[in-house]
Amino acid sequence: MNFQISKQIAAENIHLDLNKFKSELLLEAFIYENPKIFTYEDFKIITSQFHLYNGRPTKETDGRIDLIGLLNNEDLIIIEVKKDEINNETIGQLKDYLKAVKEKQDNIIKELKEKENNIAPDLKIKNIIGIVIGQEINPEIVSNIEAGNFENEISAIVVKRYSTIDNLENYIITTTYAKATSKFSSKRYNNIQEYLDNLTITRNIDDNIKRLIQKINDKITQEFSLESEQINYTNRDISFNIEKRRGVRKTVFCYLVPSSKKVDLFVSFEGEIPKNHRHNVKQETKRVNKIVMTITDNKVLDNLFKYIENSYRIINSLALDPLE
Repeated sequence: MNFQISKQIAAENIHLDLNKFKSELLLEAFIYENPKIFTYEDFKIITSQFHLYNGRPTKETDGRIDLIGLLNNEDLIIIEVKKDEINNETIGQLKDYLKAVKEKQDNIIKELKEKENNIAPDLKIKNIIGIVIGQEINPEIVSNIEAGNFENEISAIVVKRYSTIDNLENYIITTTYAKATSKFSSKRYNNIQEYLDNLTITRNIDDNIKRLIQKINDKITQEFSLESEQINYTNRDISFNIEKRRGVRKTVFCYLVPSSKKVDLFVSFEGEIPKNHRHNVKQETKRVNKIVMTITDNKVLDNLFKYIENSYRIINSLALDPLE
C-alpha cells in the first residue's frame, strides 16, 4: 500500500496536525501497546529490548532487538524501531540482527520460552522475518523492499500520528511496504463495503471515485454472475476472477486499481492473461500486451465495458484448457 498524506488533514471537520513521537522509546511503547498496526489477527509481540550477543557482526558489538513478535505461531518477527527516517543504516542494523538470530535460533527460542509466559512450549519457527518501523522512509528503501532486493525478507511500516489542536484526540495512520510475496504485503476485505470503508480511512479517495468503484464492482458482478469467492478485495486492488476450475493457470480477468481521481482497469488483450501485478501494476503491464483503461465516470465505463467482456471471454476460454 502506497499513499501520501499532507501534514494537515481534516476528519469529520476536525482539524488535525502532524504530531510526531518525540522519542524512539515513545514510538516503541505505542507499537508494543498497539500490535494491531500489523493488521494480522494471529500476531503478538512477545518481548522487547532483547539482548543479542554479538548481534552486530558488522560492528563487532552486541545488539538489542527493540521488539520480537510471533506470527501464526510459526514466524519469528524481528522489529527495529527508529524515531525518524528508515534508511540504509536502519536496514543494515536489521540485517545484522536477522543474521545473528538465524545463527543462534535454537538458543534464542529456548531463552524466550524460559523468560516469557506467552510462548507455547512446543513452538517451532519456520521463518524469521524483519520489519523496520519509523516515522519517515527513504524512497530508495521503499523501492528495494517492494522489488525484493534484500537477501532477507524485510518489510517496513511508517507510522504517522495526527492530533487535534487541544491534543485530546490522536489519529494514527500506518503505511506498510512489502514485497509482493510477503505475508505483510496486503490486507484482504470480505466485501465491497469493507473495502470502501478502508479507502475512507487510509487513502485520499474522492467520494465520486468511491461511487464509481461501487458501480464497476456491481456491474461486473451482475454481468458475469460472480460469486463472492470470485472477487478479491485487498488494500491494493480488486481482482475479478473466473470460476475456479481444476488445472487453471490464471483466473483473473480484470484488476481494478483506484487512485484519488480515477480508476485504472487492467484487462486481457489478444490472448494475454493479466499477470499478478501486486506491488507494481504499471511495471508489470509493460511486460505484456494488454489494455489499461482509465475510468473517470459512468459514461466512460459504459463505453469501455466491452473490453472487460472481451477479457472475460478470453480468460474463460483459456481456462477450459488443462495445464500442459
